[in-house]
Amino acid sequence: MAISSKSTAKSRIRDAEPKDIDTITTGMITSLSSDAMWRYRFAHRERYPEDLLKYARLYIELLVSGSFADYATLIVEVEEGSSWNVAAFSIWDISYENKRVYAAKGETYTSLAPYEAMEAAGVKTRKDTDPIYDAAFLKVMSDARKDFTAMFEGNEMYLSLICTHPDFRRRGYATQLLKWGIERAERDNAPLVLVASPMGEPTYLATGFEELGRVDVVVEGDYEKQEIVKMIYRPRK
Repeated sequence: MAISSKSTAKSRIRDAEPKDIDTITTGMITSLSSDAMWRYRFAHRERYPEDLLKYARLYIELLVSGSFADYATLIVEVEEGSSWNVAAFSIWDISYENKRVYAAKGETYTSLAPYEAMEAAGVKTRKDTDPIYDAAFLKVMSDARKDFTAMFEGNEMYLSLICTHPDFRRRGYATQLLKWGIERAERDNAPLVLVASPMGEPTYLATGFEELGRVDVVVEGDYEKQEIVKMIYRPRK
């Protein structure tokens, strides 16, 4: 992701490709460094930057590889001179599509996620996280995901992650990606859900999402806490 001096530029959305892995990884780390929730989890990132880079890259590589059909990774590219630079990206869980196909045949579908591959690569031994805080965050996220699935019987579309590189913020690129998801949710009549940090909440509200509830991320006995917001975009059909 390169620095842009233009206030407006031609942009386009496309599927992420293997050639984008390093750019997306760098952009993700740079973008999330502004998020208090992310800093809360990866408390030792400056001491162990190699672990942060290794597992961030692996996660993106697995999703872009095409091995996990339940996920779609989209990027916004911006034209600058003779080149196109990645300004933002998003990761979507679209497993509801496969679940519908199997349900129509009277079969049960088991969703595939990259977590086993991450564990096989040693993600549980990484040193850049605070394991206690990370566990608290992951539990809250897992519980929220289960709540969504129970509420919509697995028929929901889920925004797993969206990031805009700081050099390209406040130009509407995250909103472009959200509109892509909203159009798909409308097309498929699938509720679009997500878990927001305070940093991202205003953008979601501005694009038509509504709050479902707030949950504290806190370790028992610790004065420090963070907050996540469960949100939904309801198709108009």
